[in-house]
Amino acid sequence: MFQFFATNLQDLFKADDILNNAECLKFLDETKELFHLLVALAKYPKNHQHEHERCFAFNQLMDYLKQMHREESYSRYAHRMSCELKSLGLNIEAGTALLLHANLLTFNEHKVLPEFKVDYEIIFKEQAEEKRKETLLNQAIAFFDEAKYYEGSLELCNQLYKHYSEDVYKYQEVAVILKKMANYYEQIGERSAITLTLSH
Repeated sequence: MFQFFATNLQDLFKADDILNNAECLKFLDETKELFHLLVALAKYPKNHQHEHERCFAFNQLMDYLKQMHREESYSRYAHRMSCELKSLGLNIEAGTALLLHANLLTFNEHKVLPEFKVDYEIIFKEQAEEKRKETLLNQAIAFFDEAKYYEGSLELCNQLYKHYSEDVYKYQEVAVILKKMANYYEQIGERSAITLTLSH
């Protein structure tokens, strides 16, 4: 149905003196590609049985959005994917999805980002880019903690530690992060000791 509509629309573009140009035809091609990717995502139900297919469709859609430099849409779908994975109990994957948004950001304390919404829900109010990245990293850490993926939490804490200790010199934050990291090392050490004991 859409292919028939798209073909007719392309014919109309080409028959129009104003629309028949490279920029308009490129826009039409991009719209068709985006629609196909959205249909591919929508055809799979949101359940455990189809989680791999939906993740693949999400990733294809987001790769396309990133390629087209549509960072805001890319970030929204990162949050949608994270929310869906969380609802399926896939906390590591949910945290990793949030990092797709976080990795687009820097620790710039001077750049102010506008309000960020997903499906009409305010996720972030207007704030410094630094603060938004910190929040996303801490949210991902919380997901990893829930899954007892302490190695992942340590890696993200290390990012925050370097920022607080080398960029902005927030030593109270450094102390908090170091305590968290020490706890993760203890948890990993205990788990390794148990694994070693069971292997003998």
